[in-house]
Amino acid sequence: MYAIVKAGGIQLKVSPFDVIRIPKMANPEGEELKLGEVLLIRSQEGAMVGRPVVEGAEVSAKVLGHGRYRKVRGFKFKKRKKYRRTWGAREAYTEVVITGISAPGLKPEVEEKAKAKPKGKKPPARKAPLKKDEAPKEKAELKKKKKETKKPGA
Repeated sequence: MYAIVKAGGIQLKVSPFDVIRIPKMANPEGEELKLGEVLLIRSQEGAMVGRPVVEGAEVSAKVLGHGRYRKVRGFKFKKRKKYRRTWGAREAYTEVVITGISAPGLKPEVEEKAKAKPKGKKPPARKAPLKKDEAPKEKAELKKKKKETKKPGA
C-alpha cells in the first residue's frame, strides 16, 4: 500500500513506516500530524485517484526531528568583466515517519515491514589486482595462438 501526498509544495510517494524529509514545519518533535492533501492511494484492492484530492483520506505521520540539508552553492560569472558572485543556501527540513494511511472504504493493511531502517547489503569483496607476471591462463593462451597464426614477413 502506498499513497502520493502533497506536503510543503512537493509531492511524495509514501508507504507505512517510511522515513521522509519534507520542507520545514513548525510542529515539535514527537508530535503526530496529518498530511491531508492525498492525491492517490494504491492498495491490493485497487487505486483511489483524487480529483484533485481523495475525499476523506489522510496520511498520519510522527515528527522525528528537524535539520538542514547540505549547503548548495551557486556561482555567477561574466567573462572579461571581473564579475563573480558566489552564494549559498541551506534548506531546512522536518523528518517524519509515516504511521498510517486511511481513507473511507479502505481496509487497513498490516505491513510486515520492520520499523527500523533496513540494513544495507555489504559490498562484494574486492579481488587483489593481478601483477604482470600473473596474467590469467586464458589470456596467455590467446596471446600464444595469435603469435602462432601470424606469418613472418607478411
